[in-house]
Amino acid sequence: MESLKILIPTDFSVQAEFAYLMVKKLEEKIAVEVHFLHVLDVPDTVTITALGDIQTCGEIDINYVITQKEIAERKLTDLKSFTEARSTHTWCLEN
Repeated sequence: MESLKILIPTDFSVQAEFAYLMVKKLEEKIAVEVHFLHVLDVPDTVTITALGDIQTCGEIDINYVITQKEIAERKLTDLKSFTEARSTHTWCLEN
């Protein structure tokens, strides 16, 4: 049987965690494939390529953007570790 694909947008808040808990309840009934999505909001003057290279016109410190990206990646990895320990479903993390 094909699994149900579920997208959970996350800002790492309690509400996002609650959404995951609801998916856990659903998983008791059917197979699920969970995808977490976190959007890094940066000014229009900042670009991040598909390879992860960051460019800015100087309006914002590039190190700030790099730090924010690293924090989001770490939180997504922590979220994956936390939930994998409690689940058997398929994981895809997007950032």
